[in-house]
Amino acid sequence: AVDNSMKKYHNGKVVCSNVLGSKKLYDFVHENDLLEMQPSDWVGDVARIQKNDRMVAIHGAYEVDLTGQVVRDSRGHQFYGGMGSTQDFIRGAGHSKHGRPLIVLTSMTDDGKFSRIVSGFKPGSGVNTGRGDVHYVVTEFGIARLRGRSIRERVLNMVEVAHPDYRETLLKDAHKWGWIPKFYNVTPTGLADATPEVESRRVEFKDKRFMFRPLHPSDTRALQEFFYSHTEETVNMRYGHVKDSLNNESAYKMTSVDQTKDSAFALFAEHDYRQEICAVGRFYRDPSGESAEVAFIVGEKFRRMGMSRFLLAELAAVAQKRGIKTFWASVLKRNQAMAALFTRFGAEKESHFGEDSDEYTMVVEKLVKALKDRS
Repeated sequence: AVDNSMKKYHNGKVVCSNVLGSKKLYDFVHENDLLEMQPSDWVGDVARIQKNDRMVAIHGAYEVDLTGQVVRDSRGHQFYGGMGSTQDFIRGAGHSKHGRPLIVLTSMTDDGKFSRIVSGFKPGSGVNTGRGDVHYVVTEFGIARLRGRSIRERVLNMVEVAHPDYRETLLKDAHKWGWIPKFYNVTPTGLADATPEVESRRVEFKDKRFMFRPLHPSDTRALQEFFYSHTEETVNMRYGHVKDSLNNESAYKMTSVDQTKDSAFALFAEHDYRQEICAVGRFYRDPSGESAEVAFIVGEKFRRMGMSRFLLAELAAVAQKRGIKTFWASVLKRNQAMAALFTRFGAEKESHFGEDSDEYTMVVEKLVKALKDRS
């Protein structure tokens, strides 16, 4: 039951400006000490709204453009309603400690004829909420996290939550306006449909919570930050050679994975509106279709928590469903931690004289069983 006991401001009270409903509702409201009626300008005061921690404001929209601007009450010169208190609560929740202002809409219009995620508005459409106030946009295809993001990152994230039939067109429009580089040329697969075998979910390691989900093109910057957080030794272990930079184009290629063929998953630490990559696991399917190369990298401060084992289990489960028979990995001889992980779950090692790495082969079916038995 809602008892308002967690409110920091007006604790224990339901605060509202108007009530509309049945006689039963009016009888409930009448002389009810749990309710406090105030004028709309008082209830919608941003300074009051933000006093409650973890304030969540959920508002609809008619259209949202690729940069995060919101049209709520019109399309072109045709009006469908008024502005209401949207802006008050969006800003109030945005200023609230750990608050969440959400814009929620379907990716298509009710008649299924138009995309609600657009590259530009019709002349006459009025922007109700500017891009600077929009933190999250939610459709049936996922969540676009926009706060603190560049125009480039916003565009990629918004395309990912648009309807699949319109993503390519939206990406082309973004190229035309110069919002994204030309090498951003892979039509994003949506957050909800990229890897149907895997659902984004929160998981725990050592009593700490992380988000697990597939990698997407909008994670390009986060992947670069992850790369630059590594020591030289970590980079050498993962790539097999000294690599002192990861430019935007290279990072984009690593996040723009065809998740229907290959797979790339990540674990993220969540810091309010920002997600930090902690570990990445991926497999690349070989041309034969029956085998795949598997690889992992875990950030230094997140090691010895079981992340590699978790990612291996998730990758193996997906591979088995796709008919992949074997995993293989080339591991530097001094990378004892990765070698131990593969060996523990039945990998066969093949060494070659003079080589600085060993090749490990795992039967996916046996790997899945071994991982389940030890879970």
